[in-house]
Amino acid sequence: MMKILFAAAVVTVGSWFGIPGGSWSTSQAVLNNIRGGLEPFVKQQASTQHQALQPWSSYSFQYQGQTEAGRKIVFINAFCRSEPDAQHHFVQVFDGGSCYFRVKYDPQRKKFFELVFNGVA
Repeated sequence: MMKILFAAAVVTVGSWFGIPGGSWSTSQAVLNNIRGGLEPFVKQQASTQHQALQPWSSYSFQYQGQTEAGRKIVFINAFCRSEPDAQHHFVQVFDGGSCYFRVKYDPQRKKFFELVFNGVA
């Protein structure tokens, strides 16, 4: 009898994943600022946009240091469902409502901007 074992990537709820391929690496200090400010920012914006968020503890997050118009930003992608290969590639879903959102962070200004929640199909 032959047994075949498969290794599955387990995404722990509330995990943060740095996605390879960015134009710069985020420091731990920048990541700490993001983690400390993201929840209140998203909750305030969700209220303003009449979006019902999932419980915050259900979200996992991906991030990558990118450059836009010559300035450093951190792109953040959030999702509240188990997603395969989330440690290596950005999760892209075209509906799913507030379970999925994207936001950018300017580490120099220490501000979030361009928050977008997914629509509902």
